[in-house]
Amino acid sequence: MREQSHLQKKLPRDSISKILLGSLYVYGYREGEMLSLTAEECRNLKTMVERLRRLFNEMEEKGGYVLVKEKTQDIAITTYRLDSFSRKKSLSKKERLIERLLAIQGC
Repeated sequence: MREQSHLQKKLPRDSISKILLGSLYVYGYREGEMLSLTAEECRNLKTMVERLRRLFNEMEEKGGYVLVKEKTQDIAITTYRLDSFSRKKSLSKKERLIERLLAIQGC
């Protein structure tokens, strides 16, 4: 978004940050040529952000998640916790035998 010189002068004078301006641009309610956020809309956004924060904290505590989806279409196939994947189970018998031999030899 380009800024006119009037806005560039007004931002520092009124202590309006570029982050605030970007937030209005992304979350603001469009009324003709204006974008606005009321106090109530700000409270609703804060509630939504708090819910997201709790969700991401929970996901982080569990080690993250994986969503497997179909490549060509937007179809979810399965999901699982990221730290639930066991490398040992994914190896073939031959690969496990090689790993054991290497471990015995100290490699």
